[in-house]
Amino acid sequence: IDSGCILPISIVIIPLVKRNNINISKLEDFKRVRTTNILNILHVSSCFPRKGIDILLKAFNLSCKSVDNLTLTIKTFHNPHNNIKELIDLFIEKEFANKINLIFDDYDDEMMSNLYKNSDIVVLPTRGEGLNMPAIEAGEYTLPLVVTGFGAHTDFTNDNVWKIPYQFSKSQSHFSLSSSVWVDASYGHLSDILVKLSNTLMKNDAKVLTKIAKFHNNI
Repeated sequence: IDSGCILPISIVIIPLVKRNNINISKLEDFKRVRTTNILNILHVSSCFPRKGIDILLKAFNLSCKSVDNLTLTIKTFHNPHNNIKELIDLFIEKEFANKINLIFDDYDDEMMSNLYKNSDIVVLPTRGEGLNMPAIEAGEYTLPLVVTGFGAHTDFTNDNVWKIPYQFSKSQSHFSLSSSVWVDASYGHLSDILVKLSNTLMKNDAKVLTKIAKFHNNI
């Protein structure tokens, strides 16, 4: 298989810079959920087909039928492969459309930091990743991460995140490589995870908070 790599392959350390404002986020922030009775789901990506935004929307729509206090914020940017508005019209029922906050604006570090701090769950049903920076940021901000159980992020997520089951399928990316495959996360399983995790966060379950804290420490 020609994967585009040339032997020998070297593993190098990526110099991620720790941000000072990360330390402001604390597990106590989840008390907000019980006070406001609203759970804010966050997705950050280009909304390329590879990012699984269709899976996210189908799972969110299904979850809203069981949990009435969910909201979804999608932070993205305009690009030729981003058809998020069309996908919302396709997969989100009208009664749930007002639960979605779509952000195309450019955000600086402080604005992104506030976005994470006002979120309760980060959801990334990706079809394939080489790094997955939003997954790292979820750990930095001590947020529960729900992510596909396949991809580069599995090197650092271990069992301290909620992994979505998946199956392989032919890649439909904009590269149009005939021999390529990616994975499709199960939107049904994702919905189940969101419903259970939402109910657990509302109860301020100590086991879940410990799991999130371990993920933060790993990052």
